[in-house]
Amino acid sequence: MYRETRLPVPTDGRERDISDLAVAGDRFYWIEREDVTAEDEESEYRIGQRAVIKSADTDGGDVRAHVERESVSDGKSHEGVVRYSTIERFAVDTDGNLWTLEQSTFWDNTDADFPIYEQELALVKYSPGGERILDADIAASYDEGELWSQDALCDGAGNVYTRGHGGIAVFDGSTGAFLFAATESDYITGAARAPGGEIYYATDAQKGFKVNKIDVAAKSAVPLGAYEGGGFFYEMSDGAGKYAFFYKYMDCIYGFDVENMTAEVVVSFQNSDLEAAYYLDFAALDGGDFVAYVRLPDGAYFARLSEDADAAADKAVITLGVWYATTELKRAVMEFNRESADARISITDYSEYDMQGGSGTAQLDLDIIAGRAPDIVDVGRLSAGKYASKGVFEDLYPYLDGDAGIDRADMFPNVLAMTDTGGRLYHMMTSFGVISFEGKASIFGDVDSITTGKLAAVMDAYPGAQLMQDADMRTWFQLGVMIGLEDYIDWNAGTCSFDSAEFIDFLEFCKKLPETAASQYVVESDSALYRENLALLSPVQLNVASAREARERFGEEAAFVGFPTAGACGNVAVPRFDFAISASSKNKQLCWEFISRFLREDYAPEGGDFSLNSRAFERAAAQAIESATADSPLTEGDVARVRAAIEATTRWTAGIEQDTMMGIITEEAEAFFAGINTADRAAEMIQSRVSIYVSENS
Repeated sequence: MYRETRLPVPTDGRERDISDLAVAGDRFYWIEREDVTAEDEESEYRIGQRAVIKSADTDGGDVRAHVERESVSDGKSHEGVVRYSTIERFAVDTDGNLWTLEQSTFWDNTDADFPIYEQELALVKYSPGGERILDADIAASYDEGELWSQDALCDGAGNVYTRGHGGIAVFDGSTGAFLFAATESDYITGAARAPGGEIYYATDAQKGFKVNKIDVAAKSAVPLGAYEGGGFFYEMSDGAGKYAFFYKYMDCIYGFDVENMTAEVVVSFQNSDLEAAYYLDFAALDGGDFVAYVRLPDGAYFARLSEDADAAADKAVITLGVWYATTELKRAVMEFNRESADARISITDYSEYDMQGGSGTAQLDLDIIAGRAPDIVDVGRLSAGKYASKGVFEDLYPYLDGDAGIDRADMFPNVLAMTDTGGRLYHMMTSFGVISFEGKASIFGDVDSITTGKLAAVMDAYPGAQLMQDADMRTWFQLGVMIGLEDYIDWNAGTCSFDSAEFIDFLEFCKKLPETAASQYVVESDSALYRENLALLSPVQLNVASAREARERFGEEAAFVGFPTAGACGNVAVPRFDFAISASSKNKQLCWEFISRFLREDYAPEGGDFSLNSRAFERAAAQAIESATADSPLTEGDVARVRAAIEATTRWTAGIEQDTMMGIITEEAEAFFAGINTADRAAEMIQSRVSIYVSENS
């Protein structure tokens, strides 16, 4: 684990652009940029920029300004002449000298027939005190201008490097003379200096990355090998200790060993309670610490990251497995870790397997079946019903009913029932979205469901209308199967019902739709499509204000009819978080303490989704009513219509199996759409093939 200590370096909040952290000796360096406005009020554009290269000691003290450049245009926008220069990048050599890449731009548009545009790029050397020592016009040294703009580096021998996407150029540190360039046909993602002074860079290969080393004596790059592990080498930083370089990817800083071509996690932001999304730049210090620049929504600061091996010594470690850890989930974990005196949660993000060419959901599914399930599992991407009879998950009802801070009566009973299996709750959707289709109540009636027969009758009554904007038979079919897949599968029994009359009716209805989507109507707005009855249904993911939004879209009250079914509500719940506790976990109560946070009345899911706790819905609705404007008021009646749509929903959808089964179903349906098979025969083939899959995986 690493701990963050804020450093006393002034940053002026978010007013300045701070970047390019680098370490040299016992100091770290960065560049600050801020806009400069002109005194001339006739200018109509940003007039320039001030760039200052600063440094501080590794505790954030003794802040110094080394180089300051104010680049202000000498032209005015109405004259069409602009000339300015900027510091693009900088590097620090072993003697503390600063090397900058400075770009000058000039353009003159006063003669529209003969516009003038010129650019120059200089490599400039400054002493530690800011004295300008050397200027080298490097734009003339090599034809490929892209070589110069991405990075500046100094090696241990005093040479200076500039890196672009297409190559790396090397210059003599004494004279600024161009020595040679190593060009690449592959995209160069980053470069860094190793502890011994060598320069390494990475290129993006077809699979993974290639690592290369600059050989100054041979005036070329030496390929060292390929790396096909997880992560991307786009945020590389100079190495320290045993690592040739570091790179940041998602929630971790990795150290790279070039001898073995391996990477390992050095800093796990998540497991150290650090919000990785806000660590914009980092640089390694000798001894294992890092400095980082953190830019939060409400301010910015420098921090030192230090290893704290004893931070969680007395806490139980709970593993949480998820296909992809969202920012919302990460923040909830960090909050729990900071507040709990008894436990820490460590996230296992299975999306890493996707990055490595595998399948994260398949690996999570395999770990569960093999008895290697994490303590807590978010089963939202899995067909969780198939685990009910396997005894791999704990019944959550005793924990729910035994929690003094939560009342089962406050939960949406219909949503709770969706994941009930024979009176046991092996997983629960603590938050969810609701997908529906909305249409004019004057056309569809004030209903919460519709059959394919009723839908066909409505279409006959409006022969010039599209069912849904850009809907064709295949799109509508795939959408319907994805939404209603669980309706046709009984994982407990290991059976399915794709040969049912309902599914056959659905196939035949889809074939009545156009084979290709009709071109969009020419109307003033999308709302006009629905107001003029050119499109009958609009897909929607419900939020507390959906009834008002639908009324504004259709010009009258709308009904949430959902997707066509044989009679049940056509709305579908989609899990946001769907938690289960492993039956083999040794810390079940602590697991529940984390899950229960998502059931509190004050929990508000991001993105407009709903909490399983209906009191949370009422709280969100009251806030939405209060914040509504006079031009677009939200009434209690509007909210009641949305709540009624939620309470009527009895179906939910999720599952890794969709990826596999959708291929089977789509293949057999295509034979029907092409006129090769009848609907009955297509349904029979789908039933046969999917039955085998369900039987083998139940």
